[in-house]
Amino acid sequence: MPAATKEMMTARYQEMKKHFSVDLHWQFDEMASRDEHDSRELLVVSSWFLSDSESSRMWREYGGAGDAIAIKSTVRRLIQNVCVPHDPDATHIGRVKYVEHNNHIMTAYEADQGIERAFLKDAEKFGHEKELRIATLSVKTKYCIRPDGESYKESEVQGAGMNNFDQPGVYVAIRFKELVAEVVASPSSEKWLMLLLKRIMKLNNLNIPVSGSMYENA
Repeated sequence: MPAATKEMMTARYQEMKKHFSVDLHWQFDEMASRDEHDSRELLVVSSWFLSDSESSRMWREYGGAGDAIAIKSTVRRLIQNVCVPHDPDATHIGRVKYVEHNNHIMTAYEADQGIERAFLKDAEKFGHEKELRIATLSVKTKYCIRPDGESYKESEVQGAGMNNFDQPGVYVAIRFKELVAEVVASPSSEKWLMLLLKRIMKLNNLNIPVSGSMYENA
């Protein structure tokens, strides 16, 4: 939550607590911080770089020094082939809004919504990322899969079975062939990686192009 917005919401909660008994005041004192904490527990995101071309800075920051790859796709393919609930109350796909994070003011309604806060980042630090995010609830549903790739039975992810608080994220099914438009090897990758990727595509009958980065060295 932006610092200025948090101050505004804290003042709002302080005004509200006057209408409640003293033994409940502590809840209002901690409400803004608890909202932030709860949102981090309840939401998970998948982040994508939204651009028509590569970025040497993104390769450096997220590709590391090893043999990394980038998956190219489109917004339409993401919507159609990443299997999260297409329910506006549970999942949202959209551009991150880059703001002056310390001073940005949200409306009280926006500040109360974890999904709204999930699409804000500091412009100075992260504006170059041009991020598109998929944000959804950190609960296990019929759209999720196990870490080994096997699907859950619907009966396994109902009621208490939906609890995912002991995991750092959720695994969701994707339609790989339809999702991926191209696989790109990083500028720092060795030649063997390209050969391996092409071999994997051939062995799995995946007609997905494999190419090297446009940069010789990121």
